[in-house]
Formats: sequence, C-alpha cells, structure tokens
Amino acid sequence: MGIKLLSDMTEITVQGDRAENVINGCICSGIAVSSAERVDVFTVKLSVHESDAKKVKEICRRNMCDVLELRPSGMSLARNTARQRASLAVTAAFFTALLLASSLFIWKIDIEGNTVLTEGEILRELSRCGVDIGAYWPSVKADKVRSAVLRELSDAAWLTVNVSGSRAKVIILEKSDAPEVYDEYAPADIIAATDGVITDISVLNGYSELSRGSTVTAGETLIKGTVGSIAGEERKLRAKGEVWADTVRTLTAVCPLLTSTEKGDCRKYASLKIGKRRINIGAESGKSIDGCDKITTEYKMGIKDLFALPLSLLITQTSDVKPCGHAGADMQAVKARLLCNLDGAIDGKVLSYEFSSYTEETAVYITLTARCNENIAKLSESAYTAP
Repeated sequence: MGIKLLSDMTEITVQGDRAENVINGCICSGIAVSSAERVDVFTVKLSVHESDAKKVKEICRRNMCDVLELRPSGMSLARNTARQRASLAVTAAFFTALLLASSLFIWKIDIEGNTVLTEGEILRELSRCGVDIGAYWPSVKADKVRSAVLRELSDAAWLTVNVSGSRAKVIILEKSDAPEVYDEYAPADIIAATDGVITDISVLNGYSELSRGSTVTAGETLIKGTVGSIAGEERKLRAKGEVWADTVRTLTAVCPLLTSTEKGDCRKYASLKIGKRRINIGAESGKSIDGCDKITTEYKMGIKDLFALPLSLLITQTSDVKPCGHAGADMQAVKARLLCNLDGAIDGKVLSYEFSSYTEETAVYITLTARCNENIAKLSESAYTAP
C-alpha cells in the first residue's frame, strides 16, 4: 500500500465482453497490475503505472473493450492536487495584488452639493487639477485642488475631495445670492406695474390724485413720495400703499406637435470599458446607427460605497424608430400650465379667462387672455436718484 501511494499510478476502468483478457494481456506484456477487481460481469478495474497507461489502452483496443475512466492516484494524484492548490493560491494572490494596486487609483468620482454648477463643469476643473479617472490619488493634494477649483469656478464657495477605496467623493458648497440692501427711508414713488382701471386705492404714506375708475398706464405715478409742507418746501418721503385695478393679461405658449413613432426590432450589444478605453464586443457594438433609439447602461464592477474597479460592462440597446405623422399636442396640459404661470405672476386673482389657438405645420400657438383684479403698485426710486 505504501509503494502504491508513493508511485505514479493510474486507475483504469475497462468494460467489454473480454474485459478479463485485458488483465492477462497486461501481464503478458510485462505491465505491473495492482488492485485488479471485478465490478460486474463486463467491467473490471485495475491500477497500473502512469507510464504504462497508453499500453493498457492499446491492449483494451485489441480486445474490443472500452476504457470508461482514467483516474490518477498515488503521487500523480498528489501532484495534481498540489498543482491545483498552487494555481488557486497564485490566482488569489494575483487578484489580491491587482485589487490593492487598483485601490491606489481613482476609478469613480461622485459629486454632491451642486445645484447651479453642472457636473461637467466641476469634472473639467478637477481634471485640470489632476483629479480624474485613473489618477494616482496619493499624489492628490486636497488643499491645492480646492484652491485651484475655487479660483476657476466663481459660483463655488467651498470644496473638498475625499478618496476612499478608488472612489473620490467631491463635496461642493455653492455661493448664495446676497440679499438686496435698500434704505427703507429713501424717498420713492409708487408707479403702475401694468395698464388697468383702478377699483380701490389705499394710501399709507405719500399723496395721490387718482380715484376709483381712473385709467392708468404702465409706469404712470400712482402715489407720489413728495408732499407739500407749511414752510413751503416739499418733503420727500417713501410712498406706501396699495392700488387695486382691473387688468387684462395675455400669455402665449408655443407647443410643438407630438410626433408619433413606430418601433421596430430591438438589438443589444455589449462592450467592456477598462479605465477610459472602450473595447467593443462584436462587429456592430460600437457602430453609430441613425434613426434609432439608443440606450446605453453601464454596470460598474466593485462594491457600492466601498471600492470601485476600472472595469465596466456596457449594454447598448437599439431599436428602429419610424415616424408616422403628428399625433397632436397635449392642449389641456399647456392650458393648465398657462393658468398656473399667470396665477403666480400676479398679486391678486383671475376673474375670467379664455383660450385661443392657432395651428401651424409643426406647432400649436395657445394664447390665454384673462381679466384680473390685482395690486399694480410698484415702488420706484428713479425719480429721486441723481443722474
């Protein structure tokens, strides 16, 4: 048994009418046979040295028997097992080293906090500072990147770059608009914001000669910020009050006609993205196809919020699109939007309204004409500002 374990042996299973003759043929040819046993009437199993396996197969052929299985045993099996384990260990070590090396480079950039600035603008400035896909992140200096980006992006107030597991997280704080500064005691008039017929006027500070039923035009003075005094000199003050008037508002929207389409056969193409380079799989995976809907989905390799790898799978789906005429515009949605815009634009309420429309080849023009009652008072300091 010990000799068998230390030898290069091969277990052979033979099946056929003359299976027993194979054993006799091996002995006659000087082949050492060990562990010969009968499995059933037509099947025997024997062990020979690995170097004699080819001779045994030739003997089986001459006796019209089939070789069902060749299985290494002894040292041969031990070597194969050790070789497989070594291959697994080397493969695991290789991928571990590859993962560790990959973690020193940036493969994904996430941006948070931007509302005015677009991701494209931020990524372009980051790329100029060395923060880009495939960049060696230990060489990235957050202070230098922040100073350089803030110098180029006027709408950014603060920025930081945090790198973790091949992922760069960019947090940006944008500048807010400064509040309007004005002198609440500076002299000013109240003028008409639009044309209208006055229905009510309430003067809290200043002087007005207008009354109910008066017709005013846009820009006309409603309440003056200059009043007379007993001493004879006019006093300048800040006019206050409300002037309500019936007005007519007109809003127009251009609505393109919707094009109805028919979709044909769908096709899918796959490609690999390594770093910034795309490798197409198939002859048509990178082909530009006109007249088709094209949707590309990217599946990035890695673990979400932990690390990213420089490998992505791109699945591109295309489908033929054929226009088949115009299907008409969504008239009700456009009308509702016009009413909503008018309601938000006035300080008052809509009394009545009507719509009119005009259709051309590719668009519909929808006009809203509304009668409103609103406060048309608008503060103006222009008359008291030195030229």
